[in-house]
Amino acid sequence: MPTLLSRSSPLDPAAPVPQYRQVGWLLLIALALLLGASISLIVQKRAAVWEHAFKSTRDLSLGMEALASARLAQSDASLRGIASDLREPPITAGTAQAAVRNAMRYDPFSAYLGVVDTAQHTVLALVAQGGPAEPAVAATLANAIVARAPGALGFQQMLRLPGSDDWFLPLTLQLPPAGQQRLTVFALVPARKLIEGAESLQLLPRGYVTFADENGVRLMRYAKELNHLDVNGPPFLATTLTRLRAQTHGSFEAYNPVVGYPVVFGHSRSRDLPLYVGAGLPASEVTAQWLRESIAPCALLVLGVAGVVVFAYRLREALQRQHASHQRQQYEARHDHLTGLLNRDAFARSVKAGLAGARGGQLALVQIDLSNFKDINDTLGHSAGDQLMRILARRFAALLRGSPAQVARTGGDEFGILLRVGRIDEELAALEQRLRAGLKRPITVQGVEVELTASMGAAIYPADAGEAGELFRCADIALYASKNSLQRFTRYARSMDNFSADSLAMKAELAKALRDGSLSVVYQPKLRLDDGSLAGVEVLSRWRHPVKGMVSPAVFIPLAENTELIHPFTRCVLQTAIAQASQWQVRGRAVPVAVNVSTNNLLDPGFTDTVAELLAANGLPPQLLELEITESAIMRHPEMTLKRLHALRELGVRLSIDDFGTGYTSLAYLKLLPVHTLKIDQLFVRNLDRDAGDQRIARSAIQLGHGFGMTVVAEGVESGDVAAMLRDYGCDYVQGYHYSRPLPADEFEAQWLA
Repeated sequence: MPTLLSRSSPLDPAAPVPQYRQVGWLLLIALALLLGASISLIVQKRAAVWEHAFKSTRDLSLGMEALASARLAQSDASLRGIASDLREPPITAGTAQAAVRNAMRYDPFSAYLGVVDTAQHTVLALVAQGGPAEPAVAATLANAIVARAPGALGFQQMLRLPGSDDWFLPLTLQLPPAGQQRLTVFALVPARKLIEGAESLQLLPRGYVTFADENGVRLMRYAKELNHLDVNGPPFLATTLTRLRAQTHGSFEAYNPVVGYPVVFGHSRSRDLPLYVGAGLPASEVTAQWLRESIAPCALLVLGVAGVVVFAYRLREALQRQHASHQRQQYEARHDHLTGLLNRDAFARSVKAGLAGARGGQLALVQIDLSNFKDINDTLGHSAGDQLMRILARRFAALLRGSPAQVARTGGDEFGILLRVGRIDEELAALEQRLRAGLKRPITVQGVEVELTASMGAAIYPADAGEAGELFRCADIALYASKNSLQRFTRYARSMDNFSADSLAMKAELAKALRDGSLSVVYQPKLRLDDGSLAGVEVLSRWRHPVKGMVSPAVFIPLAENTELIHPFTRCVLQTAIAQASQWQVRGRAVPVAVNVSTNNLLDPGFTDTVAELLAANGLPPQLLELEITESAIMRHPEMTLKRLHALRELGVRLSIDDFGTGYTSLAYLKLLPVHTLKIDQLFVRNLDRDAGDQRIARSAIQLGHGFGMTVVAEGVESGDVAAMLRDYGCDYVQGYHYSRPLPADEFEAQWLA
């Protein structure tokens, strides 16, 4: 069983190629850059939003602190003025009332100014903005104002007075002790006057402002959005108070226990008063603002990613289509479009690669040629031929399935197989049997069952050839030898290799001779054996080479038969012979002329028309032309040959089988041939007087020919004894050197037609 070469794997249209992977990487990089840019923009936006929150709360706390300090500074001045007026004891209610009334004249912001004896919880003096104060107010203040250290200025808890919904911030100044008196000068500042500048809080949704004393005690907290005022809240956390004391103003993020969530807190400390003013903003609101402002970058990111994804998808589809098209083109460039097998060019490259990788092994190249494919094409049409090719391709592939063989369609009706061999003869025989078995199975095409035969030729690497081109040439020579010898399978041998540079040059010179008309013919007489009279002539071609001289017909006729030169060559000989016979007829001598024709002539669909045309052009009766066909040529393509012979006989041309006895004609087929004459090959005639075997063959051939109603001609008669024996056997006609060598027309006329 032969070991076959590995097949090339089929091209995968979906397989990526490097440039496509590079595009994918570029798209990923573009996506990463877009993602990075968007994230960077979002991060920058977050930093900007938080920076703005810190700055806004800081600026608002600075503004509110400046406003509150400015207004409280007037109250502070009033308290210090009253304290100055009361620095000399004794201090009476009248004295205190006069000092307070005098201070109120210059204080537009304090709602109340007064003096309280915190030891006795009595109000010595009390003046309201615009007039005297209510007694109930005095009673409330007597208990609300508490003593501080002498000279200390401070704030006390916010309070609300009877008959009023307003809240007031007490600012107190403790006077030095005077006897039993512990006097505290105070001013009540309306909370609304301190928060009038809080309109800026509208710029900070859910923002608020806080007032606290120097100890972090919350005095009040106002949220503009809610229009709500909280008073006297819990003190600041220690960590928060530490940050407040660390710098006069600033901002930070911290947890606010009052609201229960982290806030951005801006703060400012009054330079002259024990007061902290802070502006707060929930951290969640900052985050929400960041998210709102990040919508555009996020949308850009989403749109960008979507765009890149869509573009990548569309590009991937386009690249896949381009890749598939490229792969399809590569596949079509390597494969036969009809059968899907490797084409000749791809097969040649594969053979070259196989030889390069042989590594000391032996490779066999087998060429297969279908014998009667042209007949099927001509009879059933090209579509039937195409269908047949596809069936055969599948059949060959099935026969070689399981073995990685290289099989190709190398021509219209030709296939090639490359395989590795060990035992050459055995493995080639096994391969031939498998291929023959596949060909013997009937094939139905367009309702017609057809049977195929094929010729096969094989050449071996490295025994027959050392490189791919030479291996193909040797396999073609073996195939040609197989077709010519009617053998089914032929292995290349050097003895059959007549192809060389000299033979190519000779072919070119033969073609030139045909164009120049430098070929000539000679005529060998054919005689009736019973009376020795002239019965006709056989026309033989001659070629005088301008350099080499006379070239043997055994050399140049095979050169013509192996090429398309056979058609113009045969036409040239026919034209010359028919023209000469026509001239003789005009002179009153009807001399039949016999011309040899090749198998390739009989396979030419126009050959019968050519013969008819030449006869008509020269005015020669068809019965004066005899066409000689070799026995082996008839058997090479029996169906087509039989069809062409019938057409020629209907034309009126006489037909003869030349070289009878050297071929393989069966009696069953011989009776079907429409021929008139049987010619015994000179191989069995030349030694007839000395070889008993030749005598039996000649006698049998004569009897066989007569039995089929044919006349018999013996060629190659070179002695009178042979002629006498043939006469005894009943032979009809003879020709040979005993009677005459082939003669030019003028010499023939002088000797035989004078």
